[in-house]
Amino acid sequence: MLEREELLEALAGVGHAAPSSWWRRPQEEGAAKQCAKLENDRVARDRAFESYREDLRGSRLRGSGSMAHQGTIRARSRSMQSREDDHSGAGRIQQARSEDGAPDAVRGFVMRQLEALPVGGVLEIELGVEPGTLLDELAERGAPACVEKLARRRWMLLLRRPGEPDLLDLCDLEAPLPMERILETAAALRPGGELIARTPCFPRPLLAQLDRRGFDWEAAEAADGSGLVWVGRPL
Repeated sequence: MLEREELLEALAGVGHAAPSSWWRRPQEEGAAKQCAKLENDRVARDRAFESYREDLRGSRLRGSGSMAHQGTIRARSRSMQSREDDHSGAGRIQQARSEDGAPDAVRGFVMRQLEALPVGGVLEIELGVEPGTLLDELAERGAPACVEKLARRRWMLLLRRPGEPDLLDLCDLEAPLPMERILETAAALRPGGELIARTPCFPRPLLAQLDRRGFDWEAAEAADGSGLVWVGRPL
């Protein structure tokens, strides 16, 4: 049987160009098809995820305007639920909503909520006005803050107490990387240590893993459909 190079030379000698499908190796064709399939799967997954987040975002904005988010998913670890007289990890994720349109009133509301935030916690506030200069004031106080625009005239503000580290933001990572990063970081915590992370969506698979490993945790769904997770290693 002629080798590939010999076949090409023979065809060239009689003035024929060999179609690429004649000599392309089967493994090359298989690799190309596999790459195309993976790319199509990635595009479909990204579109489905964006559609899911838009649906969640729309459900938040149809709320009645109460202080808490409408339909927000919240959960706590089994270990924390079993300690009825111990609330050391409760309330680490605080969520509020302001419908006031006056900048001074919004500033006062945000500052009061921030003062009441437990040490080591995170505060999510849904606002009806753009934070604007409020972000500059928070930065001057040393309070880590980030803002996300939800829709027309709606913003989500994420805050931590002055001097505390920024959130571990994993929203740009594809699954299962956010779960792996949080589990790795949690494994390195000393007794009494804690972390707060933000994930692309409410992290149900992660929470089951944290329970199996004996961690305390609290989780909530944010106004934009992302997830907020507090993890603590018991003393």
